[in-house]
Amino acid sequence: YLAFHSNKYVPVRQDEIFEKISSKLEEKYDCEFINGAYSIEKTYATYQLGNTSQKAIEKKLKRHSYAFSDIRIYLDVITSDVTLSGINVFPRCFVDGMVLPLANTIKAPHLGEAPLKKVLEKLDNLIPTIDLGIDKIYKLKDIALEYPSKVANHLMKRLKISKKIRDELQTELDYTFGTDESNAFEVFMFLTQFLLTSEEKNIELENKIVNISNLRAKEFSLLDSKI
Repeated sequence: YLAFHSNKYVPVRQDEIFEKISSKLEEKYDCEFINGAYSIEKTYATYQLGNTSQKAIEKKLKRHSYAFSDIRIYLDVITSDVTLSGINVFPRCFVDGMVLPLANTIKAPHLGEAPLKKVLEKLDNLIPTIDLGIDKIYKLKDIALEYPSKVANHLMKRLKISKKIRDELQTELDYTFGTDESNAFEVFMFLTQFLLTSEEKNIELENKIVNISNLRAKEFSLLDSKI
């Protein structure tokens, strides 16, 4: 392990990660264990949020007029001493079969003190963290865009989406926005719908798309005016 990290590396037993995170999620959020396992070097597990916690998030979404009928929240726990350093908990939301990224990864690096303790503490704020993510996404509706198709293209470049995929999506962009004005929320939803699929996990891209909701109106304005 030291060959991959450094003498500052703090080893964490994978069985301890698996058991303590499972206990936290089951006791605090009534999570259902879907699948997963651990070995000497890595942990992987998926949980579905319990009814009480999920209904709280559904209520928050509906309060903001999100017209979704089927909402499911999952948590992916992934850690590895080699391929993915640190302890990572990825909140993943599916609405009507579509991936809707609501919050960034909850994580703590191995190169630090008590990484498991830090992740468990952060999990205490899981619902407020997701609530905050929903609020940020909703506020994108207040950011008017004169050229939404152009803004979507600029954002895809930031997300490092290949030119081939950008070109393939141009027809959808033209159909969705045409020459009409729109807002940053609609652009966010477009990127979510066409770049993320429920069949294939792309957690890194989900995190990047979530970060769009952190952009200020001034930053969107600059994208809206770029040639």
